[in-house]
Amino acid sequence: MNTKDNRQLNAKGGRIGYAAGGGIMKIINKLKKLGKTKKKKLETVKDFVDRREFLKKSVGNSEKNKNKRMMDDIKRAVEDVRKNPEFKFKEIDIEKEIEPILNKGRKLHATGGIASMLGE
Repeated sequence: MNTKDNRQLNAKGGRIGYAAGGGIMKIINKLKKLGKTKKKKLETVKDFVDRREFLKKSVGNSEKNKNKRMMDDIKRAVEDVRKNPEFKFKEIDIEKEIEPILNKGRKLHATGGIASMLGE
């Protein structure tokens, strides 16, 4: 069927055949997919804590190691103070200087009582 201008009313033909079975379209689709990033699955709190504990243990920051480092620091500080004390106490004789303070106002020997009554 033709019109007055010698033009056909309906189109003839079909899809263009690809030699590799649509290879160009497959390549284009793969390139599109490379540009898109996959959405990551939301992490649960348990997964997060487990991963964090694993990393802490691998680095050496676990609670056990933290306490051990604190004890080592304290021991080191004590040793430094013992070797080089920052102050020295005055040498004192306890009996001469402190005992009179503690015994102030106290009689050392009791007077009276039944022994004095009996005449001993």
